Amino acid sequence: MLCAKSTRAYNSDVAVESEGEVAGLYMYSIKNAYSLSPRSTFSLPFAAPTIEMKKVALMRSYFNSRNSKGQSERVYKIKSSEFLPAGTVTVREDGRVVGQSSIGDLSADEFVDLNVGSDPEISYEREVKTIVHNEDTSQYEVSVTIKNRKQRKINKK
Repeated sequence: MLCAKSTRAYNSDVAVESEGEVAGLYMYSIKNAYSLSPRSTFSLPFAAPTIEMKKVALMRSYFNSRNSKGQSERVYKIKSSEFLPAGTVTVREDGRVVGQSSIGDLSADEFVDLNVGSDPEISYEREVKTIVHNEDTSQYEVSVTIKNRKQRKINKK
């Protein structure tokens, strides 16, 4: 359920319905009255999408002729069954918050990557050896070693 930030919610029976989209703007209407106390906020659930989520350890390395090392990024690939407006996404695993990331407007059935920070337990080292180097061409041998220090298996593709 997507909703606004809440510090107090007194009216749990308030219904919000989609009024559709016009020129890229999504409109919602509140179907019944509610009371908002001074200095409070109230959650208004306006969507209940089905979210498909896949956790990946992402490593990016661009070619250069030097050795390098780094850590993987903790990324969640998500796809929603319906449009999601831009905003902050909080990722939870086993009821615990594991990170937050911002997304732009997300169309239904479109994948987006949520990067929630680095993972120091999965790292890589890239070693580059020059095989041939002359004026016109260069040839390199590149070896990448990935280290998993976690107590569980990491799936790779």
